[in-house]
Amino acid sequence: MVSSDGSRVTPAGESCLRDLGIDVDTLKRGRRSYVRLCLDWSERRDHLAGAVGAAITDAMLERGWIVRMEGTRAVRLTVRGRDGLDRLLGIPMAATDWASP
Repeated sequence: MVSSDGSRVTPAGESCLRDLGIDVDTLKRGRRSYVRLCLDWSERRDHLAGAVGAAITDAMLERGWIVRMEGTRAVRLTVRGRDGLDRLLGIPMAATDWASP
């Protein structure tokens, strides 16, 4: 969905963003960096940042796919989110310890 260096969103990625209701053209015109990778200091792994990362987070929060964990910066994937990601991206996930929808 994103190039290996995180510098651009692929056409398939833009289609996926649109499926989430994200206005890709507005993100591209914004003042914020459109897309980039950012090294997470705690996990020491890159995550998606910039306008695209924020828009995906907002869309997932609005749909109830993720919930914020009180007192932390962490989020938790809900059952609704598990099912939504499976439908949107074809990512099947085992049902384990999910938050309430």
